[in-house]
Amino acid sequence: MYSKQIQILKRSVSNYNINESSKYLDEFENSVSKAIDLSLEIIVKKIIDTTDSFKIDLFYKDAYKIRNTHENIIQNIPAVLTNDTSLDELSENFELNFSLDLNTITESIAQKTFIKLDSAERIFKMSIIVVICYFVEQKIDKAHIKSHFEDEVTEKEPEQDIQEKEIEETAKPGLSKKMVFAIAAILLVGLSLFFMTGSRQGTTATETTIDAEKQPQNIEFKDINKLGDYIDYMLPSDDIITIPEKGSEKAILDFILDNSNSLNGSGYWIVLDRIHFKDRAPSYFIDSEEQITNIALILSSFPKTKIEIAGYTDNLGNPKSNETLSLKRANSIKDALVKLKISEDRISTKGYGQEFPLFKNDNETNRKENRRIAVKIIK
Repeated sequence: MYSKQIQILKRSVSNYNINESSKYLDEFENSVSKAIDLSLEIIVKKIIDTTDSFKIDLFYKDAYKIRNTHENIIQNIPAVLTNDTSLDELSENFELNFSLDLNTITESIAQKTFIKLDSAERIFKMSIIVVICYFVEQKIDKAHIKSHFEDEVTEKEPEQDIQEKEIEETAKPGLSKKMVFAIAAILLVGLSLFFMTGSRQGTTATETTIDAEKQPQNIEFKDINKLGDYIDYMLPSDDIITIPEKGSEKAILDFILDNSNSLNGSGYWIVLDRIHFKDRAPSYFIDSEEQITNIALILSSFPKTKIEIAGYTDNLGNPKSNETLSLKRANSIKDALVKLKISEDRISTKGYGQEFPLFKNDNETNRKENRRIAVKIIK
């Protein structure tokens, strides 16, 4: 609820603070961002739903006191996160005033975002401070708290009855902001890979013959330019993931939910469309975390499902080195999923190097598509 206002409120945290906080907490930046979203929603809803004017008066009194004493607190969120005393002192009155069950709240946040319980607690307390400062800076009148948030809520289209609980985003002309940012990020990654690869001197290509008979069967490849609109998809666990309607996560879900699928375990590979790696390195770009987190949520919702992760490279460099690199890339995705609380015994990995290219390695565009990660679903 109040998603637009939550995002406005969240901007005061800044991407820099989120990035620094994720480093300190040793959590995925995407997970920290989602934990902040959940925390802000809970806190704002608690304030809006409160009918006790005495509690509201106490909240404002405390808010002005904190804002006046710690003028630049929002600009230095990481310092607050690392200071247990500051976190407790600045958030304690709010917790007591609104009778918050901190343990239950933080456990829920940790479970939904795959972060540590301590990280969830720190983020929630930090979010209380963010809300307090926001109320003071916006000079929100006590009598108009609810209307302040509701006035800017855009009227939603009637919800469509969508199979498998998909909730379509409100129809808008052109690309959504989320889609624009996603495409921009992908273009930047693609350009950086192009120029870094093109600038290497003395790199030779060993051409691999594409033998159709040796190709893994049933490959599902998604064109990054044809993923469709983003949709909210409700999982059996009641978690909601935001995914492209024609993207890899949707293909994984369709396969898992199709009980009649005769390809189970026989080699049905789905190429992950938004996983990108640094040039000639096993580490992935940070924009890959969103898809990794989505896959972790899917696997968490279907605990009997296992996957095999396969890594691939282009044909630049030594074939043996490429095989090693591809395995390292597959293992880096496995490690990320294990960090997100997916059991290690549910994930196997394989590095195929430059084998089984999707396209001929005759230009950089094709080589980029051949540098990929694919997953095989085993129900």
